Formats: sequence, C-alpha cells, structure tokens
Amino acid sequence: MCVKEAYLHQNLKELDLEKKAILDSMKITAYNLQRYLMQSINRSTMSNNNDSSVNTYDIIKQITNKGAKLKLSYHTLYVTIGYFNEKQIQKIAEKICEYLNTFNPVTLDKFGFQVKYRIEQR
Repeated sequence: MCVKEAYLHQNLKELDLEKKAILDSMKITAYNLQRYLMQSINRSTMSNNNDSSVNTYDIIKQITNKGAKLKLSYHTLYVTIGYFNEKQIQKIAEKICEYLNTFNPVTLDKFGFQVKYRIEQR
C-alpha cells in the first residue's frame, strides 16, 4: 500500500492504525507548512498591497504548479520558476523568491549546494 492510495482513500481499510497515524501526521504537517507559507507571503509581500481580491492560496497553487528549471553552476543550484502572464502574480512570485533567498537555503545532501530562487524573465 502506498501513501498515494491512502491519500486518495483507496483501500484505506487495509491500513492498520499505525500507518493511518503516520499518514494523518503527514497531512497535518503539510497543512501547517502551507499555512505558515501563506502567512509568510502575506507578511513579506503583501503588506503594502491594499487589494483584498488577492487570494494567497491561489498564488501558492499557481507558483507550485508552474514547474521550475534547475541549473547547477559551481556550488549554486538555481531554481528558475516559469514566467507568469499576470503581472501581479509575477511580482508577488519575485518577492517570494527574494524572501526565500534571505534564508540562504542549501541542499540537504552531502554537497550542501547553495540554492537561489528566481523567476523567469521575458
């Protein structure tokens, strides 16, 4: 039984309580991370934006579904997210990348490459 089947509620009766507890913990963790990310976006990128029509969840969904190109150059891994046609989303995505870069992220493997996020420019 794989996590995907359990997530889609297929063959859930075959899971024992321990596996269900692990799955529930994963769902709670994912929810909390998503909520933290949305709060961070609101604080860091939209504090000067008075447009109440902006939906943070939709922005995150668009960004994560966009896909990215990876390029390793020397000791830096560049993550380039695709271009957004909507200027408001493009601007917010750029601010999110700037915000993520302030944490100076590195890969978690033995190499510890520095990760830089950026948005594709047209």
